[in-house]
Amino acid sequence: MQIIELFKGATILAGGNLASQPIDLSHVSIGAFSLYYEMNGAGTGTLSYQVSWDGAKFISPTGTPAIATGVTNVSGPVSNGIDAIGGLSISPMLAPWIKFIWTETGGVSPINPVTKLTMT
Repeated sequence: MQIIELFKGATILAGGNLASQPIDLSHVSIGAFSLYYEMNGAGTGTLSYQVSWDGAKFISPTGTPAIATGVTNVSGPVSNGIDAIGGLSISPMLAPWIKFIWTETGGVSPINPVTKLTMT
């Protein structure tokens, strides 16, 4: 099992986005993923992903749904901006490389997400 801290609370301005560093999936044997996130800031976020076959050119595959939408500092199961997603909710297209992208979608206030990926 490997845990990677993707986002450490960097500020994403209203209407902006921030991508994680590319993650090499070539050593992943099972392909099971889960994501933990804490949303801070007054904005609204969407978490998505892109894949690559060379580690340099990343694309959002056609028909790829966002992993999480409408995420705020009061969303989640206990309304505190904290949630975890796993299983079939995260089933990215098979590719050797992946990166995750937070986008501030509310257009008014920034977000400061903390996000961790666990994979096997």
